Amino acid sequence: MRNLFFVACGVVLAGCGNTVTVLSGAGGGNGAAGTSNQQTTAASGTKGSSGSAGTPCSFLHGSVTLDAWDGSDSSYAAACFSFRLASNDIKVTKNEVDVLYDQNHFTVNTVVDDQSFIVDLGDVPLANVPSMVSPDAYPTGTFGKHDAIDAVLGHTYFVRTTDNSARSVAAFRVTGLSPGNNVTIEWEESTDPDQMVVPKQCLP
Repeated sequence: MRNLFFVACGVVLAGCGNTVTVLSGAGGGNGAAGTSNQQTTAASGTKGSSGSAGTPCSFLHGSVTLDAWDGSDSSYAAACFSFRLASNDIKVTKNEVDVLYDQNHFTVNTVVDDQSFIVDLGDVPLANVPSMVSPDAYPTGTFGKHDAIDAVLGHTYFVRTTDNSARSVAAFRVTGLSPGNNVTIEWEESTDPDQMVVPKQCLP
């Protein structure tokens, strides 16, 4: 397993102190960014906040590299990520993750009550992700459903997470890919749990 590290706010990145107001029900500010064992970079922008009190940009936008899951318990944490908690530390997520990189596809239904979906938006900048999508308007994924889809370099994905414990909307763009080995994504979490509100204050 690769060496893992976290780039803390104030060390390398500008704008980590920005905060954004998050609507009730969204999971952006409930995690512990920086506690992940995986390489997680809070790629915050330099613009101001949307309010005096809110969620730090490190919970709304960042970058992470995921290893492909090999089916074992020991490799699971390094293959999954929670946008809501900005982490893939199992102690933080308690297996409530939003995406899993398995072989060379992204899977979003990871627990028994999951009704989440993922669609491939194509080459779309994160700043231009639509507020909501109808999965039926997009091709189905690996298993003929909208819960697993192939990873493609340069493509952006829309994720709607819905289960009994939480609901949220997120998007991510594949910025690096070694198919079946690892993938690097730049991600953003909506400030609204029911539609994509792009946290533009946090984008570079």
